[in-house]
Amino acid sequence: MEATGWASHIAEWSPSERCLLSAAWRPSTLRTYRLPWTRWVQWTQVRSINHTRPKPAEVAQFLTHTTLKLSPASIALHKSMVSTWTDPSISSTLSSDPVILKTLKGIQALRPRQEGRRIRDVHQLRLWISWNPPSLSSFFEISRHGATLLLLASGRRVHDLTLLLVTEDRLQRIPPDRVFLAFDSKTDSNSRSQSGWRLSPNTSEPLWNIVHWIDVLLEQRKQRCGSHQLSALFISTRGSVKPASRAMIAN
Repeated sequence: MEATGWASHIAEWSPSERCLLSAAWRPSTLRTYRLPWTRWVQWTQVRSINHTRPKPAEVAQFLTHTTLKLSPASIALHKSMVSTWTDPSISSTLSSDPVILKTLKGIQALRPRQEGRRIRDVHQLRLWISWNPPSLSSFFEISRHGATLLLLASGRRVHDLTLLLVTEDRLQRIPPDRVFLAFDSKTDSNSRSQSGWRLSPNTSEPLWNIVHWIDVLLEQRKQRCGSHQLSALFISTRGSVKPASRAMIAN
């Protein structure tokens, strides 16, 4: 927080008080904002603009300079970052300023409409899996098969797989089922949370028996982790042992 617009407001705070304030943002949000903030600071330095207390028109101008390489969603992220990490006393002003909002709308209007993502034919996917069953000697193929079965069974996103944990308080074996409990989505709150996963076996079709393949994945995962203490269900299949990202699972 030292180099942001919050610095002057918390200059007299103790380290523990600053740590408490930092906890208001999810670590993933802080990581996501880091590169856009660097771009913003560099852009303002070249133009002798106060990066902690910018004028709305200056923020809008900055957004126009990001259009060459970034998608509209990424540009909107830059706008959110500026309004969040500049002086908090002007945050609401920047968030709702008409010049900034119209600039964002103009950027979106000038971008050609992209073809929507094609939905995969589940029948073709099932045929491919039937012809190419996972090898029990390949941790990659076992992980891929487990992820595919979870997505087919739940209809959720690849990102949701990164939230599944195998700690005792998150994964329970309630024969014959396997239950993943708390979901920990960033949209969860005390009053609303996404449901967990209760997986039931399909003994008549071994290739599609999700409980069996989760158990196989857990056993192979244990061997891969070795002495590494990781809580994520899905981990990297090669290189250093670490929790698998959304991109790793998708690939």
